[in-house]
Amino acid sequence: MNQNISSLYQFLLQQQAAEAYIDNQHRANRELVRRDLLRGNNREGFPDQSGVTKFTPTQFDEFWSRYEIVHQLSDNPSDGQPETFNGIPLNTGFSATLLRDRVTGNYTFAIRSTEYKNWADGGDWERDGVSGADGAIS
Repeated sequence: MNQNISSLYQFLLQQQAAEAYIDNQHRANRELVRRDLLRGNNREGFPDQSGVTKFTPTQFDEFWSRYEIVHQLSDNPSDGQPETFNGIPLNTGFSATLLRDRVTGNYTFAIRSTEYKNWADGGDWERDGVSGADGAIS
């Protein structure tokens, strides 16, 4: 049973990291990733910083000592990417993270889930809703 709980906790850490807004350009910088993971699902400048997927400092230390962020992809056109792809607007809130477990060498591909709360309430529904990531996924 303990092995199952430990395994589930490791998957939780990986998914929780995928929920955060991590800039791929600084994915290897411990302090910048720490800032992002402690902020959780709140992007810098969001009005309410009460995101529910924040790491605790202890969780961050556990995550960083075990996992490497291999790549983080977000369809944010402000980073020089096109604003549409096949007529679909980008900046939908879609985000995916590839992680490598330093202990086992295994890779995990984790996709950020969509949010139902509005920006004013600490979420990202304005981008994730029907006209954003949810619409793009469907």
